[in-house]
Amino acid sequence: MKPLTTKYVSSALVFVALILLFLGIMLPCIVVSSRLFDFIHLGSERKSIIGLIGNLLNNNILLGILIILFSIVIPVTKLGLSLLMILSKTQNDNRLLKFLVHNIGKWSMVDVFSMAIIVAMLTFDNLRIKVFSTEGQLLSGFYFFLSYGILSIFTTYFLNRHTVTAK
Repeated sequence: MKPLTTKYVSSALVFVALILLFLGIMLPCIVVSSRLFDFIHLGSERKSIIGLIGNLLNNNILLGILIILFSIVIPVTKLGLSLLMILSKTQNDNRLLKFLVHNIGKWSMVDVFSMAIIVAMLTFDNLRIKVFSTEGQLLSGFYFFLSYGILSIFTTYFLNRHTVTAK
């Protein structure tokens, strides 16, 4: 692939990943419904990752900080470093950035895994009692976030395979 084409493809991948990440964080990712006697609907609540972080920072600061780290800070850092790698002028810059992106890439699915833990925590079926039950459903935000995670891995692979350097 030509360097200029690689630069455009890489930039597009990072841009799409950034959009997916933003949508995944901002859109509702889960709805939790509660029922009494399995037929009286008590209510439901939709939450986005930002909404979950807000709740967690009020109730469990450590978990809230971890979700911020794995769902926002690491992904944005990885995308930023990827963009710097695309725009770097020298091979030495690329080596350092490639090393950093690769090492951050090791954490790339931790954000999706952390979301899965939250979903499991909110919809834990073993707590079902005959009188009261909860039910959870994944919404579009979760799928955008998951898509970001998968595209992020593909983007890192593409960047490592086609190291971009300006000539």
